[in-house]
Amino acid sequence: MTRIPKFLILESTNCCNLKCKGCGATQADFVKGFMDPEFYRSMVDSAARDGLQDKTIIMCWANGEPLLHPDLLDMLKYTTLRGFKTYVTTNGTLWDQDLFQWMMHEPRYYQHIFSLDGLWGRGNIEKARPGSDEARIRKTIEGFLLLKKLSNSSLDVLIKIVERGQDFAEIEAYIDYWLRQEGINCVVVGKMLSTFDTEGMRLFPCQYPDETFMLVRWDRTPTLCMYNPHMMNEQARPMRKIEPNESILEYFNSGVYAQFHEDQERGIFRPPCNTCGIAYTGTGWRGSMKFRDPKLLQETIYVGVDYYNTTLSLVDKPRPASWYGPTKFEQDPTSRGWLK
Repeated sequence: MTRIPKFLILESTNCCNLKCKGCGATQADFVKGFMDPEFYRSMVDSAARDGLQDKTIIMCWANGEPLLHPDLLDMLKYTTLRGFKTYVTTNGTLWDQDLFQWMMHEPRYYQHIFSLDGLWGRGNIEKARPGSDEARIRKTIEGFLLLKKLSNSSLDVLIKIVERGQDFAEIEAYIDYWLRQEGINCVVVGKMLSTFDTEGMRLFPCQYPDETFMLVRWDRTPTLCMYNPHMMNEQARPMRKIEPNESILEYFNSGVYAQFHEDQERGIFRPPCNTCGIAYTGTGWRGSMKFRDPKLLQETIYVGVDYYNTTLSLVDKPRPASWYGPTKFEQDPTSRGWLK
């Protein structure tokens, strides 16, 4: 059976203007750079020739701040022109009028995420993300939301905080504040990914074998994982660089990728997977909640939970798993022994 990645991640850059605690982009032991736009377009063309438009979402970021890439707008335009859905996560420090205007009107650019670890005026934004300028970030986010309103755009805008040991009341206040802001569709509370070195941690297959991610670094080097820093940044399993215009599906279904998928399915966890406590867990759970504190928002909040993120919204409109493209389960429901 041919494996099809749900997400093709083409890392536009691993450079960043911040030094966020816990981020792989702060590692000093791997070379920084920007993906060549011609190579980027060749990868989009390859995915299109493989017929992945309705099966794979193309992302142009992994480590780093994507808005630093001088050709980001052209790269995103080319992605959607070739029929692929896409989105960006940004730290909110940069304003790009032309880019943001385009985002408001392109239907295949389906969501935009601002990652912001703290509320205004508490000093935590700079602590969590050294190099941040709170006033500048606030101007960017509020300007983006105003642009969305003036454009009458249906773009989903998400705001994300990463758990860093905050008092839970601060997380509640963050959720409460942002769900009240016009133009914000969801608040995301993400986990700090840090359990990468515990012997015997991996007991069950990570869902990377279930056609989840294919990551190509800015320098054309594919890697097996976009979360474990030992796998992503240290290249624990060296892989040859993918050639411009090379078939995405052929590369993803051969060589190191094929062996990795086979190992995972058989429960063979080679380093660094054997010490990794992180596993992509698919669509997770759904539910609803209300704050117990009467000072906080008293509307019903709809909740989605997977391993990495808790997503909270005042509107119950989750995307079905099929929206992200067919999985192996949908192609062959007998291929695994647990429920999808």
